[in-house]
Order: sequence, then structure tokens, then C-alpha cells
Amino acid sequence: MNSVRIIGDIHGMWSSYRRIIAECPFSIQVGDFGIGFPGWQKNDPQKIKGKHYFIRGNHDNPMVCQQHPHYLGDFGFKEDWGRLFFLGGAFSIDQRYRIQGRDWWPEEEIAYSVLMNQVMPLYEKTKPEIVVTHDGPMAIRRFLFSHHADDERNKSRTIVCLDNLFEIHKPRFWFHGHHHISNRQNILGTEFVSLASSEFYDHVIQDTCGK
Repeated sequence: MNSVRIIGDIHGMWSSYRRIIAECPFSIQVGDFGIGFPGWQKNDPQKIKGKHYFIRGNHDNPMVCQQHPHYLGDFGFKEDWGRLFFLGGAFSIDQRYRIQGRDWWPEEEIAYSVLMNQVMPLYEKTKPEIVVTHDGPMAIRRFLFSHHADDERNKSRTIVCLDNLFEIHKPRFWFHGHHHISNRQNILGTEFVSLASSEFYDHVIQDTCGK
């Protein structure tokens, strides 16, 4: 038996991140890693050794992520990581206060065609046990976050996709960040774990291996 450490939003707090993974052999960070923001190269986490990966959030430069050795990918499925499915990207509700190319990127969400034609078919085919995403489905927000209304106006294409995934198949565990709130609740048979900033959760899995 092995475990994976699931880590909440870091936002470029590399010292905190290094402490979290110091005695951990295997981890996945759920996005808003802080890759691509001004000055991020000063303590570039690519120098870290070992099986430490991240997916992207809305506060990561998608192009820089693609070139980073610890980037897990926009989406995918890992059979030997406990049947784990991952999906990055999210919508920034504060984008009007940000500067394009500096701290906001139009490609923050994965393209609609990819979500519909690649992500959803892969999810339906694999029916994962564990899901790791940056945002969570709208369907569970009223249970986890009292400050979020289950409102159609809040839906992005990412949330629509996540809602569809949850309807297609309910995994045993679903980890996400984005909201910076710590919460855990079983909803319709799925254990949802919402991670606050720099919070982590050690999840036991079987037959882990390298990327």
C-alpha cells in the first residue's frame, strides 16, 4: 500500500510547498500552483526531485505549465494510481481585475471541444475511483459552501463538464481546491474533499508508480 498527498492551492508559496512535500514521496497539487506569475522562476519548483506533480488552476499560465517537468497534464487517467482521473482549469470570477498575460490567461479553462469530445468520453470509459480537479461540480456547492448559490449564472464550461462527469459516474473520492475552504462530506456516495490553501490530505492507494 502507498499513499498520495493531495495538496490545495499554493499560489506560488514555494517555501510552504517544500515543507509539505519534505517527507512525502508522492504528491499531486490541485492547481493554482502559481506557475507563470511574475518572479515565479526565482524558486522554480521544477528543481524538486521525486514524484511531485501538479495540475493547473485558473491562476497558472497554461503554456508555461505545458513545458514544466512536474505538470501532470490538462487531463488524464492513471490506472496504477488507484484508478485516478484528473482535470485542470477553471474560470476566474475576478478576471476583470487582472492583466492578460501577466496574471490572467484566456486559456485558463480547457477548450469546450476537448472537454466534450475527449475528457467526458475518457471519464465514462474509465469510471475512476479517485478524481482530482481544480474546481468542483456545481451540484455539490450547496452542500459544501454556504456562500455559493447553486445558480446557473455561476456556471462556466468547466463546471458544466464537472457536473456531467458527476452525473455519468460517482467516484469513491473527489478532491479539489479553488475555493480555499476546508470541508469534507459524502454526497450521493462520493467523498468530496475540498482543500483550503496549502492544506493537504494523505490518501491511501495501491500500486503507485512514476508518471
